Amino acid sequence: MRILHLSYAAVSDYSDPEKWLARLYFFTVMLEKMAEYAEVLSVHCIKYEGVLERKGVHYHFLKKRKSQIRFPFRIHRYIGKLQPDIVIVHGLIFAWQVLWLRLQLGRSVKLVLVHHSERPLKWHRFFFQTLADKFISAYFFTSHALGQRWVDAGLIRDPSKIHEVMIGSSVFFPYDRLLSQKHTRVNGSFLYLWIGHLDVNKDPFTLISGFKLFVKDQPEAKLYMIFQGDQLREQVRLLVNSCKQIVMVGKVSHRDLLYWYNSVDFIISTSHYEGGGIAVCEAMSCGCVPILTNIPSFLMMTGPGEVGLVFAAGNITGLHTALVESRNLDLDVARKKVLLRFQRALSNEVIVKKMIRVFLSLNDGR
Repeated sequence: MRILHLSYAAVSDYSDPEKWLARLYFFTVMLEKMAEYAEVLSVHCIKYEGVLERKGVHYHFLKKRKSQIRFPFRIHRYIGKLQPDIVIVHGLIFAWQVLWLRLQLGRSVKLVLVHHSERPLKWHRFFFQTLADKFISAYFFTSHALGQRWVDAGLIRDPSKIHEVMIGSSVFFPYDRLLSQKHTRVNGSFLYLWIGHLDVNKDPFTLISGFKLFVKDQPEAKLYMIFQGDQLREQVRLLVNSCKQIVMVGKVSHRDLLYWYNSVDFIISTSHYEGGGIAVCEAMSCGCVPILTNIPSFLMMTGPGEVGLVFAAGNITGLHTALVESRNLDLDVARKKVLLRFQRALSNEVIVKKMIRVFLSLNDGR
């Protein structure tokens, strides 16, 4: 079986394929795992033309202008010569391109679309998606509930096409706590971490308000905020004010997150919507106990109820209650449960095996 991963995203600021793959190393790990079960190819549109083979995966780089991606006839001719059995299109906003992909490759090639946080489409994209849906064999969503929203919106006709598969996993692992804290300079007992953009969806206001209530009775607790973006920076700083238990860290390199995840006890997310929640997945791979909003993707990741604590998005009191409950957990037991949940549901091994089973079922149904 020959599986081809395809992204129509045009990346104009990368001309070195090695640097581009280094940036995507959290994604390439999954491809390398998939290469243990099938022949794997991956097509990327950067400012470089050529082929690179690494750890069993064949990376094809196409130097295309945005107009050539919008009208991707040459890209599809190239893909046709590679003779894939399965084409996995990353993102649900490329229905126009998918229609042409089907026309140029024919019906023998199975098309699978992976949801990457997109919300149900409107206007002209709605029209193209409803047409493309007829030719799509399967969809991967982090949770069935997220996929059902697309069914309810009329964008996917057959709910049986939806498969619950995490869109990505973690390259991180449990690491020595003292060495990690030496690297991050994190200190204290009952340590909490939040990672995200300072925007309305990630909702740092609920986070800070709930945590400030919590530390009135638990002054030894500490929250570290890793963030990027300036949208709400000043409002957030004003809300944090002089609360010494909240540390605004700022931006951290992805590779350094290994040390941050292994420096703390809990990962918090106050998001109102997430298509995947990769930061939470990464934290869980290191044993961080999740305290999350009860949105579909997080409920899938946690069991639901198997590990961690949940609260309603935007509910300051709910977050405060969850934080109080976190103090009563046996952390050693809770960490073991989280690591077990990660291995059973969120690891690259599990994700790839789920995908392969879907691909085999599609071929059986020719």
